[in-house]
This record gives sequence, structure tokens and C-alpha cells, in this order.
Amino acid sequence: MNHSSRSALLGLMTLLAVVGCGRGYPTARVEGQFTVNGQPVERGNITFTPLQADRGPGATATIESGRYVVQDVPQGKVRVDFYAVKPTGRTMLHLGKPQPISVNIIPEKYAAGLEFEVDGKEVHKDFDL
Repeated sequence: MNHSSRSALLGLMTLLAVVGCGRGYPTARVEGQFTVNGQPVERGNITFTPLQADRGPGATATIESGRYVVQDVPQGKVRVDFYAVKPTGRTMLHLGKPQPISVNIIPEKYAAGLEFEVDGKEVHKDFDL
């Protein structure tokens, strides 16, 4: 390896060490309770989507027993979307087999999600819709 190649390689390694191989934007761990009309949601999903295009793809977590924990949420303003259904106890036939019927339990006014500011590395945020 000649001197100029070594210098270029050393420069590239230094740049990687300074910039890092991470995401290029700060992220946070967000956790909290999730309820609808004061009742814990047994199962669902919560998604955090950054409003700035340079903040990455966002992050999704499962809601279980009214709680969620999601890693790698981009810091800054995000849109939070919710998905949760509950069984009605009824079934319908689909391809000759009974399938359970579920209904959406997220109130209509939250259908487009809501905005939230993620500030810090560890964030606690409860949602009661």
C-alpha cells in the first residue's frame, strides 16, 4: 500500500470514527400506558413517525395489557398513530370457515393520529384516548 493510499484509508477511518456508524439522528426510548376511555388496551400497535424527513423511518411497538415500550423513536416532532381492535363475540363465514369479527376501539377523532414532541433519550408518555 503506497503512502497516498494509507493516508486516504486513515482519513476514511477517522471520518467514520468522528461521524459514527449510527443513524445520523438522535433517538429515544418511549414508554407509557395506553388506555381508551380510561380502560387499558389489551393488544394493539403504536407508531411514531417523524414529521421531518431527515429523521428516519420512525418506530412501531406492540401495546400489551395497556403498556408499550418502543425503541429508536426519532427525537423531535412525531405523528403518533394507534391501532387497536376488540372482538365482538360474533363470527362470519370466510372461505367456508367462521372468522371472529372485531371492531376498531380507537375514537374517530384520533384516526389521523396526533402530534407529540419527543425530547430526550428516555421519555414517558401516557395516552388516554
